[in-house]
Amino acid sequence: MHLLVYTFDSVAHAEEARADLETLDRQIGAQHGHFAVVQKDGDGMISLREPHDLRQEIAHIAASVAGGVTWFLYTFVGLMGTPPAVLAEQATDEAAHRMVQDSGFPDQALYEIGTALTAGSAAVVAVVPATERDALVAELERLGGHLWEHQLPEAVAAELRASAEPKA
Repeated sequence: MHLLVYTFDSVAHAEEARADLETLDRQIGAQHGHFAVVQKDGDGMISLREPHDLRQEIAHIAASVAGGVTWFLYTFVGLMGTPPAVLAEQATDEAAHRMVQDSGFPDQALYEIGTALTAGSAAVVAVVPATERDALVAELERLGGHLWEHQLPEAVAAELRASAEPKA
């Protein structure tokens, strides 16, 4: 398995690359790779997009529902609903992250990558079989990705590799 980290000038380009890589991965054979997008917005906030991580999906949906319901209830009784809605979203997101097991890349490893990105950029993180590496690298470069030249701390690299190994 190979760990690939390619940076892009925007999250839209990184998302396009991730979608293309997943399609190419399926065309090459059974889907073996695992892909994520890490974004650092203009304010320095880091966000993760990992479509096949059940934990991220559940946390996002639950937080959105909790925030929406809270906003509606507070607004319905005539109070300003935005601050409580934000708090409800944050609390629900944190609870979901505690209760649901991470089924993708370790979030901490992805956040470490995000801290090294420049503001406004994004990275595609992929763990792919060695047999698919060359085709996927060619696609990433065709899409304008730049190989990430930063050295990952060994603990982060080991954590990413371990997450890609098949679970027994």
